[in-house]
Amino acid sequence: MMLSRFTPRHALLAAVLGAALAGCGGSDDASTAPPSRVQQAADRAVQQGLVGVALAHVTPSETDEGIAGVRKAGSADPVRRDDWFLLGSNTKAMTASIAARLVERGAIAWTTTLAEALPDLAPNMREAYRTVTLEQLLNHRGGVMAFNNEADVQAFWSYLETLGTVRPSTLADRQRLLAAWWLAQPSPADVTPGRDFSYSNAGYALAAMMLVPSRKWPWIMGGSLVTAPVLVLMIGR
Repeated sequence: MMLSRFTPRHALLAAVLGAALAGCGGSDDASTAPPSRVQQAADRAVQQGLVGVALAHVTPSETDEGIAGVRKAGSADPVRRDDWFLLGSNTKAMTASIAARLVERGAIAWTTTLAEALPDLAPNMREAYRTVTLEQLLNHRGGVMAFNNEADVQAFWSYLETLGTVRPSTLADRQRLLAAWWLAQPSPADVTPGRDFSYSNAGYALAAMMLVPSRKWPWIMGGSLVTAPVLVLMIGR
């Protein structure tokens, strides 16, 4: 996760990879080559009502991209290949699916707690969060802050500013810093961790982090944990 300054208007893009999209042959003359299956899929999506689409089929040897539509409803400005898209919580479904497969394999349990899965963070997390389970986080009953609004994001940015230049340099350490901060924050008003429903982006990010220490799951691109190869952005909306 990047710890540079950001707001809800900034988004991270993950490319949705369709397993049914096979690689397509090319042509020496790009101007006369028929649209790839990925481009055809993007075109169909717009024809069926989507405003703008960017798709990609990625393999170890090549990347096939397709874009169609416009950047904003009612405009004539076409989607560009370097545009970023807000995922809109699509990765939550992926995270939950991977969690279920790992539970099925015995790598983790629905009842595994935050303190058990993230022991290095346990000493400083709030007492109420230590017994929150993987299942409760995935059901939005972990009681962790939402982290989907300006106030929550600004609070974290203010915390970062107190650190000055002493900040983590690796991705894993940055994730740990953010997780530790989340687990030190109080629950939303009238929410009891482990009991009450309270929608939380932070809760799903923490659930994803609980899956990593098992070290028993391959890189998701391999497709062995989900039915279609998917590049999952674990920390996102």
